[in-house]
Amino acid sequence: MDIIAAVRALPEEQRDRVFLVVPMTMGGDAAYIGEVKAACVASGLEHRVITGLMSDEELARLRCATDIMVQIQPTDQLSGAMQEHLFAGSLVITGAWLPYDVFREAGVRFWTVRDHTELGSAITRCLKELDGRRAECLGNADPIMRLSGWAHNAPVWSALYDP
Repeated sequence: MDIIAAVRALPEEQRDRVFLVVPMTMGGDAAYIGEVKAACVASGLEHRVITGLMSDEELARLRCATDIMVQIQPTDQLSGAMQEHLFAGSLVITGAWLPYDVFREAGVRFWTVRDHTELGSAITRCLKELDGRRAECLGNADPIMRLSGWAHNAPVWSALYDP
């Protein structure tokens, strides 16, 4: 809801550039999903709320088609969705309170906000500087692959089972 409110509050010329995709594919109660859908409609933004499970190909297409991914939930542990967006070249805005120092230390480029009240200005900056920031994100695939790819993780996981 905070993300919808932040995008809704953008200046009109920026709102007109936004197509909001809200994946709600991991379940959730029907009342909250209805509330999100109603907020999207009330915002006047072009949008799509996705509630059904997506195939791997659909997820890959979404990641590749996304310019800006916003993730500001209260808690997280190295979100797979966020890593996929970073790998695909999306600009990512996330909460500074989330445990993503490992990404920053690996050289992954992303942007943070201290709380939801900074989200509108962060989105505005990303929209204004989209091409330059995309160029900054071109190198994100390699460190994400080093951190999360099978070549790195399979030996670590396999070692858990070795006596």
